[in-house]
Amino acid sequence: MPTKLQFVNQARKYIGLPHRHQGRAHLGGKNQAVDCVGLLVCAGEDLGLTDKNGAAILRTDNLNYGPQPTRNDVHVACEQRLISKSLGDPIEPGDVITLLVKYREDEPGVTCHVAIISELNGHLGMIHSFASLGRVVEHSLAPKWLRRIEGIFSVPGLT
Repeated sequence: MPTKLQFVNQARKYIGLPHRHQGRAHLGGKNQAVDCVGLLVCAGEDLGLTDKNGAAILRTDNLNYGPQPTRNDVHVACEQRLISKSLGDPIEPGDVITLLVKYREDEPGVTCHVAIISELNGHLGMIHSFASLGRVVEHSLAPKWLRRIEGIFSVPGLT
């Protein structure tokens, strides 16, 4: 069984790849790019991970969303496939978080972004494909991100 650290390290291999809507990179292949969901499912497939129902996590998973999602599909998919933690539980490296995105301040927003928690310089960090920067990045889990967390999940089988 892979460890949480191996999951984080696998996600780190994608740092710097371009962000592309529904991108599902094979490292070393052509057209390397991922979106936030793609990072999660690609790292999961690379390690042979399965969801809480025993189904393999695959690059071809979750390709049914638009470039600017209008629903909480990412959060719902995590609830269906990963192990939900309470928002009061500690966040640990190797966990997955879903985040609220607001396209306009006068709208309620949708929980349509996902990131993998890491440890960065002794503090919690996050790895995600960030459209605003156009690539996969790792940075600290700063208060502006903490306020947006809508869900915390463990990936089944990681030790």
